Amino acid sequence: MAVASYMLSFLAVRSATQAAKFTQQYAGPWLVWEPGDWRPAAGTTTTLVSSGSKTPGVGDALCFQLATAKQVSVGRDATCDVVVNDATVSRHHVTLHSTPFGFDLESMKDVGASLDGVGLKRGERRILRWGASIALGNVKLSLFDDFGFAGRLKL
Repeated sequence: MAVASYMLSFLAVRSATQAAKFTQQYAGPWLVWEPGDWRPAAGTTTTLVSSGSKTPGVGDALCFQLATAKQVSVGRDATCDVVVNDATVSRHHVTLHSTPFGFDLESMKDVGASLDGVGLKRGERRILRWGASIALGNVKLSLFDDFGFAGRLKL
């Protein structure tokens, strides 16, 4: 399954200029790779953004639209739905599972994943609330519904 990705700065401009059309085109839940330290894995050649940059922009976030996703794998491996190319992230780190009420988070590793500051063990699943903070190594991700994402675009 392909997950669409966009830079937050691009979406913020679109939101401000398209209003109602934006909410239709970009509806649904969002996973946001928040800005921070980025440690590329050894031998990295993966391009993260369409501009050709190999790193997220300083202060910009990479956003993944999860509108049609039933299950989303997150990790460093190119086969993951959401590729987070950072040396502190495992090849297959976590999986998000769609539920009727949002998403559950399942850890694929024994260490290195936490939800709102609480560590997860391999195979452990926890319910994600909107606005949840997910840490994979040094990478911070946030999960938003439509309303929360609209607020995130205005920061």
